[in-house]
Amino acid sequence: RLANLRRELELLHRERETLIVTAPIAGRVLTWDVSHRLIARPVERGEVLMSVADLADKWQLELNVPDDRIGYVLAAQQTIQTDLPVRFRLSSDDREKHEGHIAEVCQTADVKEEPGATPTPTVLVKVALDKLKLNDDAQRELRPGVSARAQIACGQAPIGYVWLHDIWDTAIEWLTF
Repeated sequence: RLANLRRELELLHRERETLIVTAPIAGRVLTWDVSHRLIARPVERGEVLMSVADLADKWQLELNVPDDRIGYVLAAQQTIQTDLPVRFRLSSDDREKHEGHIAEVCQTADVKEEPGATPTPTVLVKVALDKLKLNDDAQRELRPGVSARAQIACGQAPIGYVWLHDIWDTAIEWLTF
């Protein structure tokens, strides 16, 4: 009976070890109130439980570019340079402009559904930031999840085209279909 209880205890210890969840990277837990969100909640293998980020590592800005605008970015990458400059303002500090450059453009579009808006396909563009070039105020305001407004420098075009290209594109689409 004692040997059987020892085997059962060993099995329980092994089962308990499999319940320990470890993050794939060292960093800081970003998810708010983790204990409250996970208490008595059944989880499945592969399910995202919390977000962890290494705040000391390189930062990047993720832009959701509408798919009807991504063609301009791709054309500029082919003609001008692959790492196009990007200017952006953090929503938490709208006074300062900051700079980065395109590091990667996703190859697929994703449809984002927001409440109260029609779903629009967007392409993810990752912008590399040089944390050393950011001023002290920006570094204090820089945190995961902060939104930003950005402009990608895709070259020059006549001002009439810049102002009216949406109308032009809509007219061409209407006439061809």
